[in-house]
Amino acid sequence: MIDANHLFSRYTPEMDLDVLLPFHRVDKYFDQAIQSLADSQKIELNIILIDDRLDRSENVDKRLSVLKKYSIVKTAGGTGYGNALELGSQLLESDAVALFNSDDLVHPMRFRKQMESLQNCDLVLTKMQRINRAGNRIPSLTGDFNSPNYDPFYLLFGSYGANATWCMQTTWWSRNAFFDDEACLDWRIALNALTKTKIGYLPEDLYFYRKHPNQITNSKAVTELNMTSTYILWSKLIQSYGFGSYSYEIFKMFAAPWIIPSFIDPREVKSFVTEISSFSLLSNSNLEESVDSLIQRRLLFALRTRSKPSFKLWLGLKGMKQIPFLGKDLIASAFINHFVD
Repeated sequence: MIDANHLFSRYTPEMDLDVLLPFHRVDKYFDQAIQSLADSQKIELNIILIDDRLDRSENVDKRLSVLKKYSIVKTAGGTGYGNALELGSQLLESDAVALFNSDDLVHPMRFRKQMESLQNCDLVLTKMQRINRAGNRIPSLTGDFNSPNYDPFYLLFGSYGANATWCMQTTWWSRNAFFDDEACLDWRIALNALTKTKIGYLPEDLYFYRKHPNQITNSKAVTELNMTSTYILWSKLIQSYGFGSYSYEIFKMFAAPWIIPSFIDPREVKSFVTEISSFSLLSNSNLEESVDSLIQRRLLFALRTRSKPSFKLWLGLKGMKQIPFLGKDLIASAFINHFVD
């Protein structure tokens, strides 16, 4: 139920696109994100801001003055991303809705291009580029997929394509979105729905994810406990492709590599890599190339975090086709921290 006292409105019914924007603080990153939205071209936006701040001592009205049309709804404070999205979704009025994070940036033509593509599909996502506080591009420690097309298969390696790059039909969002306070909500929605979705993809840098010390996701506090629901949906997705069942440790190694597995069974690793590689080989060359690259990165993480020489020797002796490229990957990754702010 929306508290009428917590609602401020400055929009008209003639909207092209609703944009859901939860926020839990206001600072220079928030200001820059709002300006980025204000600079959007050739589209009418209704920005739905969900104020989830614990400290509301500062009035945000002046910070939002650059926006043409927006509304604000307030949570009880500190309720989390899922609850904020649920509350904001009650204000949707347009036929289409997009997601946006309160400290990121967008290209001025992002929403226009997505809306044009949305005429032929349920959901359109764009390429996401990571940048640091200075606005410089930085690589992903877990690797990216570089392909002109998007395939839900990438979700087996992490939340690829499951983030604030989404623009979708409001009816699709209403059918498929669910809201809770557990980790990786966007990823779980994607795991549950994208194989049944007509997806459009724009392989352009239209969304810019910023790494900075203040962001709530900057810490790696995602524990094994609150990743269980993600693992369950990941297991269902992998079995939907006709693959076997794989352990939580394989999930951590390949889909959540920032969590160090407590034990890795080399035989299970070999089985997983063989099944995944065979499927991508039979699918298309773009998928095969991207999957090989992601597997290389996961094996690299495993080599770094597993100290037992026997495991490292096993990886080399098994002759998996990704192994010969790890040397180059190791050298390249040595420079990553130089670019990360």
